[in-house]
Amino acid sequence: MKNIIIVIMIAFTLGVSAQTGVLKTPSYDSLIGNETVYFYVTTVTGDYLNLSITALCTEVGGTSDGSLYLQYSAGDNYETVTQTDGLFEFISNDTLTISDGAVFNVIIRNPPAGNYRLKGVGTASDSTLIEPQYRLK
Repeated sequence: MKNIIIVIMIAFTLGVSAQTGVLKTPSYDSLIGNETVYFYVTTVTGDYLNLSITALCTEVGGTSDGSLYLQYSAGDNYETVTQTDGLFEFISNDTLTISDGAVFNVIIRNPPAGNYRLKGVGTASDSTLIEPQYRLK
């Protein structure tokens, strides 16, 4: 009986630690027309080396157009993050011009605790599925 409990505890511990580094998709939604949509990504509560965030844009009708931004909040007020903020390493640019197949990429070294989300701003004929993903290591 004692051996069974030890095996279960080891399996649980390995399962919990295996979650670090796993690619996760928290939520996705469509950006349709002249609207602003916020896509929750994650809340960081511990010490990590990197937080990488990607978002795939897929045209679902009309055209794919608009812009995608990263936002961060240590409390209730979100701020748009730019390349000049220092902690954030954008792979291409801090603002993604949305098009079919476009990918937003950012790596955050030693990410500060707080909330991360993407802000999508559409245009009149826009209809795009936005799928954010993240990985904490």
